[in-house]
Amino acid sequence: MLPNNKIRRVRKWLEDLKEPRDRKHPDTRAFCLGGADIGNTTQGITSFVWQVWTDGAAIFLQRTDLSSPDRVLTDKGITSVSVAFDRNMNLVIAYQAGLESKLWVGHNGSLSGTVTASIKGSQSPMVALDDNRYATDSTSDVIFAYVKDSTLCCRYQREKYRTEHKLQVLEGDTTLYRIGMGRDNRFLFLLQKEVKN
Repeated sequence: MLPNNKIRRVRKWLEDLKEPRDRKHPDTRAFCLGGADIGNTTQGITSFVWQVWTDGAAIFLQRTDLSSPDRVLTDKGITSVSVAFDRNMNLVIAYQAGLESKLWVGHNGSLSGTVTASIKGSQSPMVALDDNRYATDSTSDVIFAYVKDSTLCCRYQREKYRTEHKLQVLEGDTTLYRIGMGRDNRFLFLLQKEVKN
């Protein structure tokens, strides 16, 4: 959870994020650290790299060192995807489908889940565990962030993603590019101003 829902603007770049969130990839693919399997924390929650991707109609999940992906969900017009795991290795996926940012949350350490939030008129949905260090296991949260009405907003797992927190008003045409823990152990929201020709 962000202290007092306050953020501070500083110049940070993609390489300031911890691996694997610092990888360059299209909006239709995303990476995060996780454990050995869904719901399995026996080897910790940062031992493996996981990826999700979409073909526009479905979202797939795969541990990068394994060869067989799982289809997690289907929807129409999926244009971006983001992935995270909570402290119990439950899967959390944010994605853009048409004009809605959606949040899909897995249940009980399986690939079954439900869309728990659907925000019309929003864009750039992203999810990340705010701090995956062992010492913070009782205070860490999955953060669901997006841009709505030119405002950076977020929702927290500990609030069951029900409460929208408005973090900062943005300049027009600014999108959320990436979120995650930085190399300096601060949670980062990387913003990008779109250039129109």
